[in-house]
Formats: sequence, structure tokens, C-alpha cells
Amino acid sequence: MEQPKTWCVMPFSHLNIKQEGKLSACWRYPDRIGDYLEDTLTETWNGEPIRELRRALLAGERPEGCKSCWDLEDAGVRSTRHSCLEDFKDIKYEDVMQQLGDDYTMPLEKISCIEIRFDNICNLMCRHCSPDYSSKWEHAVKRDDALMEKMKYYGTYRKMDYHVKLTDEMIEEIGSFSDHLKVIMIAGGEPLFHDKHYKFLEGLQHGAKNIHLSYNTNLNTLEYKGKSILDLWKNFKRVSMRVSIDANRDIYQYVRTHADLPKVETNIRRVNTELDNVSISATCTTNMLNITRLTSIFDYFNSLGVYVHTSLVQYPRALNPRVLPPDLKQRVTAKWNNWIENAEQRIRETQTSNWITVEDQIIRAQRYGDSVINYMNSEDWYEKHWQEFMDYVNALDKYHKTDILEWYPEFKRYWK
Repeated sequence: MEQPKTWCVMPFSHLNIKQEGKLSACWRYPDRIGDYLEDTLTETWNGEPIRELRRALLAGERPEGCKSCWDLEDAGVRSTRHSCLEDFKDIKYEDVMQQLGDDYTMPLEKISCIEIRFDNICNLMCRHCSPDYSSKWEHAVKRDDALMEKMKYYGTYRKMDYHVKLTDEMIEEIGSFSDHLKVIMIAGGEPLFHDKHYKFLEGLQHGAKNIHLSYNTNLNTLEYKGKSILDLWKNFKRVSMRVSIDANRDIYQYVRTHADLPKVETNIRRVNTELDNVSISATCTTNMLNITRLTSIFDYFNSLGVYVHTSLVQYPRALNPRVLPPDLKQRVTAKWNNWIENAEQRIRETQTSNWITVEDQIIRAQRYGDSVINYMNSEDWYEKHWQEFMDYVNALDKYHKTDILEWYPEFKRYWK
């Protein structure tokens, strides 16, 4: 069987645990393939929704739940699907076809990667986030009708009136898979502020040397209720972190509300100093509130002694970087092109790491910088959606008692 252009390793090797009971095919997949309040992972792994997803991808179709990747790929940008094909390159199409049943079932032991979210507990209210992923956001929208209106309009509010936490039974089931799990991805909310996260890692210690932990974290803390996460991390085969920073020092407090940047910087230095099994990237979750500062953000990330990395805010639409005015896009693009042409000099001037090579950082900067710049330029949404951006920002500014134009003078001429 010829490998289809829509081939993706995730539905054949991975399960994703999200909020409100949702079990999903990957972190970019918005649809539900199971419900952890009712279904076990074992039942979900070969349930009808994921079998249909496998069938569609192998048939060369584009399932609606995978629209995030199709959007990126149609823009000529590297997608999550592409990244997974590279990150999980040991999972071969031919091998999967040999294991796949006629009804698109897969053996349970082929689950090699699980992403876990304990719930939406988070200490921050980042402006590009939502109640789905932050308890601070959840509490805010319950107090503010304007924010709730925006969340409902964009479909990013928590739909359940009661708080749903990952069940102990589900956590135990994940632990029972540990003999064949190679990667456990941990996201939030903010997992480092959660009791169950620490208990979960304690339960994995017997097989830690065979497991790669991968985190999305704001790294505002390394300790919780007297427990140091470093004492647990040091026993795992590998720990990789994408530390969500999303800004330089100039706009950090605006973008990542309630965060403590000096504390994050201290924690990065401490992890790099005390552990030898850790790799840290700083992530710029690229959106309307940081795309105009991309080059200075990369300079700042490099000065932290970590790899540079970007992801994209495709939703809510109001914060999608395609909304940027055309002449601002031109300025941002020109500034980026100048930066990447002089990347070696810029990186040497700002670099503090003695373990990241200039060459590796250039490769990463070009990959992740080109990706968001090309995506921004792939479509012009300014005329159609700029008002949505202003309305979205105004609702947040009113809640936080801030003024975006004090932080982003480049927007003044467009503010109607």
C-alpha cells in the first residue's frame, strides 16, 4: 500500500487527554474520540471514532478534526503532522500497516505516547489563552459578561458548569501502560501547580529510566507543597521542556498576566545547572500580541541559554497573526529577513549557553521564524477581522485596566 499524503503517526501511536473529560487524537485535534468520565483509554484506543479517523487518513481524506494541520500546510507552513512525522520517525508506515486490523484496530501495546492534562489549574491568565486551559481565565469570565461573550463567540469557554478533573482511575490506567510508553507529554493548565502531577511522577519512578517526559510549562515554580520537581525529573531518561514565555521583557507583563519573569529566568538557570538530562526551549506562541516583536523575542530567548521555538495561535481568529495590517506585515517581514541574514552575528552577540551551538540555534530560528512569518503572510485578514481584534483586546483591557496602545504604539494609527 502506497503511503498517502495525509499519513500521520498520531492516531496509530498516541492518545491525548484534554479537559472536561475529552479524549482526543492529538493536541491540535479539537474533536472528541472518547470521554474519560465514561470510557477507559483501552476502550477509546480502538473505539469507532479513532478507527474512522485512521481510515480517513489512510484513504487520503482530510478529516475536519485535523483542520489545524491542513490550514498550516495549505499556507506552505510546517504543520504539527510534519513535526510528529519527524519526532516519531521510528514509527514506520509499513510497520503500522502490518499491525493494523482490517477494521482499523491497533494493538494496545502500540500506544507509545500519551499527552496528559490533569485539569485547567493555572496561575496565569495569558491574553491568548482561554478558560479551557486556565482556571484564572475560567474565574474571570464567570465574573465578567464581556469576556464570557467573547469566549462563547469563539467557542473557547468551558462548557460544563462544574469543574472536571482527571480521574484517579485514568491516571492509574496510564501508569499501567508505562512498560510500553516511550513519551509522556504533560501540559495544562500549569502542571507544576498540581498535586496529581507530582503523585503521577512518583508512580512512574520504577520505569523512569525508559521514559521521556515532554512538558509545556510556564516554569514559574520548581517546588510545590515542599516537593521539588527536580528530584523527580533527574530519574527520567530525558526531560524536554517548552517554556511558554511568548514575549520579551518589554511586553511580558502585558501578554502573560500575573507571571513573574525574573522567577522564570532563575528557574531556567537552575534547571540547566542542576540537571544533565534536560533540554529547554523557550516558546513564542505567536499571535497578534507578539508577532511585531519576533526578532527581539528571539534575541531574548537566546540570551536565556535555551533553544528558540514558536507555535501559532490559529484560534481565536481575533488573535491570528493573519489579521495584522498589510504594511505592518511588510515591516515585520523585512525586519525578520534582516535578522535571519545576520543570524550568526545576532546569536553570537546574545548567546549565554555553552551547550547550544550557534549552528543549531540558526537552524531552529530559521525553521520556527520562517514558519510564523510565512503563515502571517499567507492570507490578508485585516479588512475582515481587524475590528474583531480591537473588540477582543478592548474586553481584556477593560478587565485588566490596561491600554494596549501604551504597550504597542505600532497599532495606534490603525485604532479606529
